Amino acid sequence: MRGQVEELKRMKKEKDEHGADAARKVQALQRGRMARGDFHLKRVCTEEEKRKKGEAEANAAAETDSATKIQGLRRGGRTKVRKGYLKAM
Repeated sequence: MRGQVEELKRMKKEKDEHGADAARKVQALQRGRMARGDFHLKRVCTEEEKRKKGEAEANAAAETDSATKIQGLRRGGRTKVRKGYLKAM
């Protein structure tokens, strides 16, 4: 673990000197560590992401009433709801 941190720092220095190739190695190392869950990166939400999330929630709220309609159709004996019908709603 400790060695990896040192290696990452060294790679970052190399990135400045050598450019893309070393940078790719750094990214691969970081990906591996994240996959193993050695450390947790806390991402900072940008304004755009917040806005998208808000829009997604609004869409989800709009979809719930259409979902009840679809369930009504399914209860009425239609097992598959046509895609075109879904898009129209």
